[in-house]
Amino acid sequence: MKKVLIIGVNSFLGTSLIEQLKGNSEITGVYHKGKDNLLQKEVNYVKTEELFNLKNEYRIVYFISAFIPKTQPELSDNRLLKVNVKLLENTVKHFSSARFVLASSVSVYGDNTKNINERSSSYGLNGYGLSKLQGEVILKKHSSYSIFRISSMYGIGMNKSTFIPRIIEEAINTGIITLFGDGSRLQNYIHVSDVARMMVLAGSQSDNSLFLSVSERSYSNSDIAIMVKHHLPQVKIVFKDADNSPSYTYDAEFTYGKLNFSPLKKIEIELEQLIKWMKK
Repeated sequence: MKKVLIIGVNSFLGTSLIEQLKGNSEITGVYHKGKDNLLQKEVNYVKTEELFNLKNEYRIVYFISAFIPKTQPELSDNRLLKVNVKLLENTVKHFSSARFVLASSVSVYGDNTKNINERSSSYGLNGYGLSKLQGEVILKKHSSYSIFRISSMYGIGMNKSTFIPRIIEEAINTGIITLFGDGSRLQNYIHVSDVARMMVLAGSQSDNSLFLSVSERSYSNSDIAIMVKHHLPQVKIVFKDADNSPSYTYDAEFTYGKLNFSPLKKIEIELEQLIKWMKK
């Protein structure tokens, strides 16, 4: 049984990683404050304060901990530096013999909205995107790593303040889905279990790579609203004002080929499970 460490385990990505790993791994999970997802008996849970008391004996370290500001951050935000940069840097130094798998973000591309691939350039970064890119630079100095730039993850347990849960909640409570502009804005959504499966596949590789954790296509806001309406037929979709948010599309041909990967979860089907979860 290989020894693995998950940092940021009290998250829905952490929960999904455990499901992928348990049975053939000895798992230690590190959490900060929240404990609501620490339910697996197969996992040895420790607090962040105990992290550097652990021995340098793990084969793989999954670093999925991150500080994500709720509002546009300033570049000098100490929490971004503390979690997304310094904690990663210290962890890499302490567990020097482990292979690292890092959960980064497509936010590192900043204002680049052209069909993005693994080699696309970054510019116009906000504080969060910059901190994630700094973390990547640190990890690239390590001997063994994989980096995953993740788009919008969805699934049961996801952040309910994001687009999909918000329109589902509005649909359930009011019978209306409100879209801004004409609903044409494009976003890429990937199921959390597919992200976890990607990360586990990369953990078993030996070379160093940068990957895109994205689904095969992007969907417009209207596409998602229509899918929700399919499961809630009484809902009415309305449009208002303007939407100046950029659209994002991705080309993950390298990632899919390198990992021999294709997504198992289809958003058209999984939305029904999200609706049931939101109704509880």
